[in-house]
Amino acid sequence: MLQSLSEAIVGVAENVSPQVVRVASDCGAGTGVIWDKEGHILTCNHLVGGLEEAEITATDGVVHEGKVVGRDPDTDIAIVSIQGGASPIGLGDSGGLKVGQFVMAFANPAGRQPGLTSGIITSVSGHVGRWGGSLQGSLILTDAKLNPGYSGGPLVDANGHMIGFDVAYFARRGVAIPVNTVKAVAEKLIKDGKIRKAFLGVVTQGIELPDDISTRADVKQSSGMLVMSVEADSPAKKAGVALGDVIIGIGGTKVGDHSDLVGTLTDAAIGQPTELTLLRAEAVTKVKIVPGEAPA
Repeated sequence: MLQSLSEAIVGVAENVSPQVVRVASDCGAGTGVIWDKEGHILTCNHLVGGLEEAEITATDGVVHEGKVVGRDPDTDIAIVSIQGGASPIGLGDSGGLKVGQFVMAFANPAGRQPGLTSGIITSVSGHVGRWGGSLQGSLILTDAKLNPGYSGGPLVDANGHMIGFDVAYFARRGVAIPVNTVKAVAEKLIKDGKIRKAFLGVVTQGIELPDDISTRADVKQSSGMLVMSVEADSPAKKAGVALGDVIIGIGGTKVGDHSDLVGTLTDAAIGQPTELTLLRAEAVTKVKIVPGEAPA
């Protein structure tokens, strides 16, 4: 049984390794994944920063000059393009991941034979440190150790299909973005070079709503986003949003925390009139707002 398991893991490693490359720039060195047959390489944005070029080293030792074609700092995803065709990694589906599922993390920071670590999924949702922003509730946590240089590598299942994208090792947990999220981000980066996002023009902080205030205001939620400041000439300013308001809904969608707020501010919301639900002076107030496009 152990021999069969060992052979199965070796088989996965042999199949996945050719799609795992080294990415190097003046920002540092790490890992990338061959994303499609057109030669797009998926890697971490922090490995390329604001640079326009990165060096890609394949497992056969061939070095390619890569061009950065898109980046999204919020998800730490970047796309680098190289000349010539490539054999992409097989993609899985992160929609049905389960705690306890066996996974392997691949990396190639040295540009030679890729390495791997393994473990199990310990959580399929949650926020960790600075990834508690737009990625809150959209992370895979594993106990697979991510050594230096593992950022940008694929997290694969027992079949060798990529189900996550490794971005960090935090509190003894590997942090990965689900591949379904990566697919959506990568598609937009390849097409547009950036992720368009809507913005309101406010700085907010999550707060718990006291039970007595929620009851008096007839608000059926326990938290919201407190408005700490409002930018001049912003959509929020034009809509009459004021310091001290608590955002509890946008366009009929409840807003209880930062991930709820970010989830409503997609590119589809740009320029589209909607309703902002606020808790103001212990009473529910609704205002009309037209989200703008966030600066790149």
